[in-house]
Amino acid sequence: MDYDVAEETLRHVSQYNLLNAQQRAIYESVLDSVDKKDGKLFFVHGARGTGKTVHGAGGTRKTFLYQTIISRLRSRKQIVLPVASSGIAALLLPNGKTAHSRFNITLKLDEDKLCKIKPGTMLTKLIEKTDLIIWGEAPMTHKHAFEALDKTLKDIMSMKNPHAKDQTFGGKNCFVRW
Repeated sequence: MDYDVAEETLRHVSQYNLLNAQQRAIYESVLDSVDKKDGKLFFVHGARGTGKTVHGAGGTRKTFLYQTIISRLRSRKQIVLPVASSGIAALLLPNGKTAHSRFNITLKLDEDKLCKIKPGTMLTKLIEKTDLIIWGEAPMTHKHAFEALDKTLKDIMSMKNPHAKDQTFGGKNCFVRW
C-alpha cells in the first residue's frame, strides 16, 4: 500500500475545505479515534438519526466524507481499508474492494464461520497495521459476514493484545455506511 503522499495531501486539503460543519465534526471524531487507537465503531447512514452520523439520502456527500478521510490517512502514511458490500459500491472508494474479497469472507455463512485468513500471511500483517476500516453499503451484507469478521479480527488482534478479544472488531476503528 504505497501512495503518493504529496498527491494525497493535495487531495485532502482540497476536499477538507469543502466539508460542511456536520461532515467536519464526523471527520474530526473519526480521526481523533484513529490517532488515539480507540477502536471505535462509527456509523453514517442515509436516514435521519442521532449520534455520530451524517444524515441524508443519496447525494448528501457521505462518499465524499469517506474519500476525504481516506486521503488524510494516506497522506500521513496510515493504512485505511475501504470496502463495500458490492463491487459497484467499492468502485466509489479509492482502491476499494468488496468486503468478501478483502477479508476472505466465505460465501457460505452461518453464525460459527470465520474469515479465511491464515495467521502470518500478508493479509494478517496488513490487518494488524490497519488504522481504519471503512465499510460502505453495509446493509447489503448479511449479519453473519459481520460476525465472521468480528470474530476473525478478535483472533488476529488478540495475538498482540489480549484485550482485543473483548473489543468490537478486535479494537480496530471502523466507519460503517449503514
